[in-house]
Amino acid sequence: MFPIGSIVGFLFLILTGFDLPSHAEVWGADWKLIEKDDEGLWFYDSEKLECISNDTLQVQTKKIYEGKAVPGAVEKYGTNYWNLDHVLAIWEINCLKRTFK
Repeated sequence: MFPIGSIVGFLFLILTGFDLPSHAEVWGADWKLIEKDDEGLWFYDSEKLECISNDTLQVQTKKIYEGKAVPGAVEKYGTNYWNLDHVLAIWEINCLKRTFK
């Protein structure tokens, strides 16, 4: 588990059901925008949001890389990342402990 930094805003969006503009029609899932950061755009799939216990949520996320984020990934991880477009992940968020993995 890692301490939560900016994930608090993400958690707020999930718990309140706040609906930001999505790109669902493009990607075939109900992707909701979380935020834009230095590397690109973060989304979560509202159809894959699940309570797995009283205090833990599971959600699928998608990060779309933009601009200089790809060369940065290549520099950090190697030349296999030149075609990096996006990353999908499943997060477990413990609301009580304010942690995620």
